[in-house]
Amino acid sequence: LAAEALSRAASAATEPRPWRKKLVSLYRAAGRTPELIEELSAVASAQLRAEDLEGAISTSQEKAALEEESGRLDDALGTLLGLRKLCAERSFFERAARHELHRAELFLEAKLDLQAAKDALERSFSLGPTSKAAELGFKVAERQEDAKAQAEWLSRIAQLIAAPGEKAAALFKLARL
Repeated sequence: LAAEALSRAASAATEPRPWRKKLVSLYRAAGRTPELIEELSAVASAQLRAEDLEGAISTSQEKAALEEESGRLDDALGTLLGLRKLCAERSFFERAARHELHRAELFLEAKLDLQAAKDALERSFSLGPTSKAAELGFKVAERQEDAKAQAEWLSRIAQLIAAPGEKAAALFKLARL
């Protein structure tokens, strides 16, 4: 009953965000995950329309986490894709890279889709090179038994390493391929 009243208030209000946030709190407290996910989507959309970019990103991150926790992996992947695109459009490349890396991890660990994981890792690395993405890319290439891709990822790992000893070890491993 309270959810219905809050939903009607949000629909009738010229500024629905406060009402929607109350609905989110209600659904969160009641453990109503499907309704919470749906409401988080509405809140994020309202935040974007109001140019509250940080709020929209935070809300969408919560939505993606809930989707992942509840086993709605395709929905989580879609939400993370939206986050990656939003962050990249706004030149938040490191954040976009993190969201794409998370997508790669889901493709690899949950969906067992090596090609999709590889593609997501390439996008993540191009948005914001990290050793985590490069190391995961190398592992995917190993699982695919793709020596050329392994060499490319090892080269990227070596470029990111500052310590001379570690860099030498990575270059040695690259030379052995």
